[in-house]
Amino acid sequence: MLSGAAALVACSSRQLIEPDRHPIQCQWGQAGGGPSRAAFVADGSSAIPHLEWSRNLKSPLLVEPVIYGGLIFLPVPNKQVHILSVDDGATVGEIKTSGPVTVPLAVSDSFVVCNEYGRLLSVINWVTGRRIWSVDLYGSEQSPLLFEGRVYWHDGRRKISSFELSEGKRVWSAAVEYDLVASPSACSLGVLFPTSLESIECYSPADGLLLWSVGTGSRLKSSPIIVAGNFLYTTVDGKTVMGSMEDGRPIWETDLKVPVVAPISSDGEAVYVGGHRGQIYKLGISDGRIEWSATLDGPIKGGPSIFGNIVIFATLNHEIFFVDKIDGRVLLEYATEGMVSSRPVICPNGVFVAGEDENLYCFQMLRENE
Repeated sequence: MLSGAAALVACSSRQLIEPDRHPIQCQWGQAGGGPSRAAFVADGSSAIPHLEWSRNLKSPLLVEPVIYGGLIFLPVPNKQVHILSVDDGATVGEIKTSGPVTVPLAVSDSFVVCNEYGRLLSVINWVTGRRIWSVDLYGSEQSPLLFEGRVYWHDGRRKISSFELSEGKRVWSAAVEYDLVASPSACSLGVLFPTSLESIECYSPADGLLLWSVGTGSRLKSSPIIVAGNFLYTTVDGKTVMGSMEDGRPIWETDLKVPVVAPISSDGEAVYVGGHRGQIYKLGISDGRIEWSATLDGPIKGGPSIFGNIVIFATLNHEIFFVDKIDGRVLLEYATEGMVSSRPVICPNGVFVAGEDENLYCFQMLRENE
């Protein structure tokens, strides 16, 4: 949809945005990096983290950014979404919203999908600033899911729906008996909804047919992730489970016996978990066996992200940790000026961390011979 130069969203400037010409084509287009929510980028296998720049945005940064092409989309509490360059954090444009955006956006092509303070789920053309369509959310607090040209969400009237991204045409909807406790996840085998009834339900993305439902045994606080035809989740009391996307059948279960509220991540070879008391774990993907564990300084709320052979954890004790995923060694510990409650975001040339100290941090991952 984007071709050539596009006009800036902000009314105060006529600078041009050309995301399709940027040499870095990062696709961290929604929370967790994509519809599977696995938070993994396969690059930087022998890289060394280095702080490249930081940008003060004069407002606490509470929400995980998303990146599309060479642009960062970063909500701030004052009914605004900053559009920044991945190169240096310079402001490229902005989107004005009808309410604060307190959960991550989803971006595809020229469309931004956002939950405006639980009241409206809106699709906005960030190139022109024009609102394409909106639907009343009736108090839903979760991030939208964008998958194969459709938007999926759950509203406050306990209805899940699928809409076409470009025009807002309703594809299907279904009444349910629960609220959502986290955002849905998806792959071609199904859309997963983590529910307030201590269960995960899987629906057909094509027609909304309920495919299966599985009990989790205790509460969830984060989205399930999907890896290679399986799904994984962690409950608030630390039970980590892998199941089959085909029928929900459990494959393995590991009880970490620690409180976990943060999302988990996986590179397809292992699963990484951050606990609410700073514990971190690597679990084998085949059997859930703990391969290593360590304890960092501070509670982990945003969850880990994986960049090649490095796992990045941010804590509420003002720290960002870059951990070797092979043996759990801390490669770099960086102190911020405030809490970090959102997940680090990965791009092929860097790691971006939004801090409550009003700073967006960019770390480059340099090869040892660079």
